[in-house]
Amino acid sequence: MDAAMALTEHLARWLGESRSTPYSPSAFRRRLYGLARQHGLARNEILLDSKAVAVWITRMYLEMAAITYDRIFVPAPLPEKKLVDDFQKLVESAPPPTEEFHQSRIDSPSACRRALEIHGWLGGRGEVLMIGDDDGTALALSLLGDYRLVSLDLDQRVLDWLKAAQPSVEMVRADVSCMPEDLEGRFDAVVTDPVRDTFGLVFLRAARSSLKPGGCFFLADHPDWNPKHRRFLRKLDEWGFVMLDCYKNWHAYPAGLPSEECGDDEEMEWFCRLSHMISLWSHLFVLQAPV
Repeated sequence: MDAAMALTEHLARWLGESRSTPYSPSAFRRRLYGLARQHGLARNEILLDSKAVAVWITRMYLEMAAITYDRIFVPAPLPEKKLVDDFQKLVESAPPPTEEFHQSRIDSPSACRRALEIHGWLGGRGEVLMIGDDDGTALALSLLGDYRLVSLDLDQRVLDWLKAAQPSVEMVRADVSCMPEDLEGRFDAVVTDPVRDTFGLVFLRAARSSLKPGGCFFLADHPDWNPKHRRFLRKLDEWGFVMLDCYKNWHAYPAGLPSEECGDDEEMEWFCRLSHMISLWSHLFVLQAPV
């Protein structure tokens, strides 16, 4: 409970409270939402000015803080240690994420959780395409079954890393907006963790074009930090995809804001410190392509 106590003490100091034991998850959430209301960040307050993006990001981080706290008390399933350790060895040589390609790598237990669910749906066989694979999903899957794996990425560093770690994975360097014709209709499953804006629809179109009829689509996303999430789901519904399952708060990403963004403002410093104590979480959606 050290993590819960650290978050409790950080929030309590800001609220002027004294705590010797952790808040319950519901009490922690209530205090965060009360803090949001005090600072004009309540969800029913819609802003259309230049502050709107900053307000949305702040709301999202507070929600992720609440989810992180919940996950301390009810952790996401932890894959067996050998799988995580074996995967971690492969990730150690990964190139650092870069904003140029909108990268943010999930932690090793999250990558293994993702791979295990994909493995559970596919049963150990099939041809699987990863559209953007800086998380190394292909490597995690290679530890689980006899898959034919293809990783598509625009970042040559990622492809070089994946190939060195697992030579059996087929590498394709391509822009997701211009998919190679030989990938069309080829795959039993497609996995993607897309950009969280309108461009993310290009990832969905690429997945649609690459799947066999009835194939599985594994989409990492979260409605609280993708303003286009509902648009994503509406588009998939229009295309005839069927939602099979959703594993909530399945993947943890680093959340820390750069220190230079904190400045000298006391409130911003508190918020930046909070960001380094939490994770950003995404769901894993499982959908079936039309037959």
